[in-house]
Amino acid sequence: TVIAEQMAWITAWRIDRYARGSMLKTPFYQRATNTEALPAARKAAEVIRDKEQEKVLSARQNQIANQPPDRMDELVLQPGVKDFDPKMDQTQLFDAAKEFGKDYHDGYRIPDNLAQLVLDTVLQPVIFVLNTDDEAQEYRRMKRDGEARVAVLFPDAGEASNAEQPAGLVRALFDDQVHDSRAWFMYAALGTREMWTGYFRYRMIYFSERCSKPLSPLVLAGDLVGFATVTAGVVLSFRQKRLTGKLAGLAATGAVRSLEVAVLDKITGEALPEL
Repeated sequence: TVIAEQMAWITAWRIDRYARGSMLKTPFYQRATNTEALPAARKAAEVIRDKEQEKVLSARQNQIANQPPDRMDELVLQPGVKDFDPKMDQTQLFDAAKEFGKDYHDGYRIPDNLAQLVLDTVLQPVIFVLNTDDEAQEYRRMKRDGEARVAVLFPDAGEASNAEQPAGLVRALFDDQVHDSRAWFMYAALGTREMWTGYFRYRMIYFSERCSKPLSPLVLAGDLVGFATVTAGVVLSFRQKRLTGKLAGLAATGAVRSLEVAVLDKITGEALPEL
């Protein structure tokens, strides 16, 4: 598929740049900013951002107050300041390279903080229960496909030897234009990368009613009650449990989430006994 082909090429790039460490000598890494990597500098920058947002909120109130009531639907409020994004690109790239290197060499990633220990280590098996992806198969495929392309992007004769050729231009695209979102996403908020995933997983991509993985809605009597993924003769059905009283109130806010899991025979529709 197109997704698998694209992932193979960027995995090849990551193998050399991240796992083999060639990133450290590249211009894109050396010119990356890192002025807000330390907590104190990051906090100071966030305070400045928040003050600018407060000015925007005040300006919006003035806009609303000065807008004629009969023309309120025409009001376009002043745009806000973008979400805080600290300048710590070098730190994010360096830590991403360490993470990818450990995964690539089949190493165990030691949790960096308490949040990572609880969310990404203790709860990870629970999250993986809620899908039918073959993580081991995806890992092997992405690693194999990436390794097959490393020599194309990074020839033995050196990067200058193919700099003007298609492979060299793809390498330059990854170096200078493509943003490795896993190196950045949620890093500032959590002090680590996005939970329950990694560099050797195919993302589930939605477009309108289409999906890149075999996930389908489960509908009973016209009501959407959960989702089912089909695998090897069984259907795994997940639906929200009925909660009453205070628990139901908490569930509505997202504070409590409780799922029922049913394993059904794909042909008969009958529930299968738990092992």
